[in-house]
Amino acid sequence: MKFGLILNTQFVAEEDPVVKVRDLVEQVRLARDHGFDSICVSHHYLLTPFQMPQPLPILGRLAPETGRMRLVTNIFLLTIHTPAYVAEQVATLDVLTEGRVTFGVGLGYRPEEFEAMGVEMKTRVSRFVELLEVAKRLWTEDVVIHRGRHFTLTNASLTLKPVQRPHPPIWIAASNDPAFERAARYGDGVLINPHASLKTVERQMGLYRRALDEAGHHRVTLTWVSPDGSELWTSSGDLEIGPPPTGAIEMDFPLILTFDLPIPIAGTHRLNVVIDDELQAEVPIHARVGGARMAPAVSSLVS
Repeated sequence: MKFGLILNTQFVAEEDPVVKVRDLVEQVRLARDHGFDSICVSHHYLLTPFQMPQPLPILGRLAPETGRMRLVTNIFLLTIHTPAYVAEQVATLDVLTEGRVTFGVGLGYRPEEFEAMGVEMKTRVSRFVELLEVAKRLWTEDVVIHRGRHFTLTNASLTLKPVQRPHPPIWIAASNDPAFERAARYGDGVLINPHASLKTVERQMGLYRRALDEAGHHRVTLTWVSPDGSELWTSSGDLEIGPPPTGAIEMDFPLILTFDLPIPIAGTHRLNVVIDDELQAEVPIHARVGGARMAPAVSSLVS
């Protein structure tokens, strides 16, 4: 289990925002020193009577204080932006944090934000899906040509790619049933409505898991663990392998991974392979102190 801290970035009008940002920096340092795994910030525009720093710049300011913690947008108002803006901004933050961004996104619900950005609120679902698909292409393809309902790109190239490949994990906020199914189809994780009852969450997570199975998506997380139990590196991604007839997950890799990591402790490290939240393999890795280069191989996994 991992623990994250949601930061309060909404300041009342009378408060000094410079002082409040200093307080956030101190809070993040304390969270880092006490073993938290991530920090999260939210997103709104024109939030009268509150002052609210925007999420990507504030995460950029907090990044040097976070150690190995991940930086999460919970959530970023995806729908009222454009694919180029989103892809460029998130890639930049992922570079600044050396690959520690988790991109949590949502539709948005405040009419005044849609109006201010010149976006029709009634188009938010189709615009959200199209924007996310185009942003993914900008992160992963050299040249993008797109003619869609909401966006047009002609020979668009994003030279600055994210550190995390194919892109930072995308978590999609969900409150109603269609949103959980949408999160399974287009995202890498789901952000659950904090106001929902436990019974509702249990039912909707069942919908989410079924939608994952139908889409043939399986979540793979690789974590490098040192001999003292600390995590040196972790990465997650989607693996579309389809549900085999037996219901088992069978993968013949070979999964060859090469790492350049600063190794603080010599000895037997391990690479944990987790699929759909279940540990499938622990691959031993023998390391020396310094910048060791290793290529662990997983020949097959059967669950």
